[in-house]
Amino acid sequence: MLNSVYFPTASVGWAVGSEGKIFFTSDKGDKWNEQKSGTTTFLNGIDCLSETECWAVGRGGLILHTTDQGGKWVHVNSKISADLMAVDFATPSVGWVVGKGVIFKTEDGGKTWVAHHITSGGETLIPLGY
Repeated sequence: MLNSVYFPTASVGWAVGSEGKIFFTSDKGDKWNEQKSGTTTFLNGIDCLSETECWAVGRGGLILHTTDQGGKWVHVNSKISADLMAVDFATPSVGWVVGKGVIFKTEDGGKTWVAHHITSGGETLIPLGY
C-alpha cells in the first residue's frame, strides 16, 4: 500500500508506503522504480525540496533523507519515538514533522528536532502545507 506521493517538478516524483517502500519516477509517472530505503518500517509521508533532496517519515519516529535523488536514503537520528504522518520543509534548513500527538521542528536541516506543545491531547496530525 502506498501512502503519499510528491512531485517536486512535473517529471520527477516519489511515492512511499508500507514495508519501507519508496518508488521513484523521472518520466511524469509513466514508469516507477523501487529505491532501497534501508528499512521495512511503514512510511507515511514524503516531501521534496528539489529533484535531488527529499525527506520521508514513518512509524516509530523514522525520518529518512536523501540528497542524491534517492540513490542513498539516510536514517536520521531524530530521537522521536511517535509515529510520524507527514513532513514539510519550507527551506533546506527549516522543516516540520507531525504525527500522533506531536509536532517537531528543525531549523538546522534535520540535525536536531524540537518538540512543540499541543494544547489538546493525543490527536493524530496529518498533512502539512505552506
